[in-house]
Amino acid sequence: MRKNSRRGATTIEMTLVGIPIIFTLISVFEISRGMWMYNTASHAVREGVRFAVVHGVDCVNNPPGVNNDCAQTAAQIAAVIQSDGVGLDPATTQLTFRAPAGTGGFQCNLNGTQIGVGTACSAVWPPNPFNARGTPVEIIITTPFRSALAMFWPGAHPQSFAQVNLWANSSDTVQF
Repeated sequence: MRKNSRRGATTIEMTLVGIPIIFTLISVFEISRGMWMYNTASHAVREGVRFAVVHGVDCVNNPPGVNNDCAQTAAQIAAVIQSDGVGLDPATTQLTFRAPAGTGGFQCNLNGTQIGVGTACSAVWPPNPFNARGTPVEIIITTPFRSALAMFWPGAHPQSFAQVNLWANSSDTVQF
């Protein structure tokens, strides 16, 4: 008789222990995915700034045996960032170009299209007179991170995911 009274106890115990374990595993994966996206955005913007600072006013245009184009637009720099930012959504990731660093700038999407009024993304960047050697330039990247954990909270709709904007910036001085 004792055996029948314990029937189903293991199912209840597995349910009580399994739900927190599954939630913990999903949380670890989501946090890891967020850290990967931040690291990717940070690396991509760092490479974009490195590309921009070597295309200043003193850049040697077409030295012997080297195919070099000194005048780079913000859209071309955004293309460098996009190629290094594998997995970042080009339509929703925003870049802010500031020259000199810390001043107001303009914004482009990762695919090089202008956000707001103006044609700054198709203009040469860094612009004159901020392309001189030693001038600080800065690029800020902002990319949305939508976590699937929101579907586990009460009242969340199946299609509603929480969104956090991850951002990173990089600055350097124009080298030549």
